[in-house]
Amino acid sequence: MGSKILVVDDEPDIRDILCSFFQEFGYEVTAAAGAREALCILEREPILVMLLDLNMPGMSGLDLCRAIRPRLPQAQIFALTGYHRLFTPDSARQAGFDGYLTKPADLHQLLDVVRAAFHQVEARV
Repeated sequence: MGSKILVVDDEPDIRDILCSFFQEFGYEVTAAAGAREALCILEREPILVMLLDLNMPGMSGLDLCRAIRPRLPQAQIFALTGYHRLFTPDSARQAGFDGYLTKPADLHQLLDVVRAAFHQVEARV
């Protein structure tokens, strides 16, 4: 499975920034503009490290995590939100997220989180 990350965010600028940043550090990044697209990607390829926006049209990131978690229990899934009052760390944890990050996110903090996530995934294999 290698060092693949799935980034799901309905904001194109956020997707582009995250993809470019992680690619600079050697990660392969797949991006989705929404939950349905993400689920289609995961049907083809079980990516095990994910950053999911919580506030998206249609299916929220909370619902997306709830859909992914039973299929990929070993995945490391992180919430990424700019809506701290609407989506709390507790609601994210209850949905099955492994961590909760706020926007605007510090890119180097995200890098540390992703590196630790890959160590967790490797330890479970």
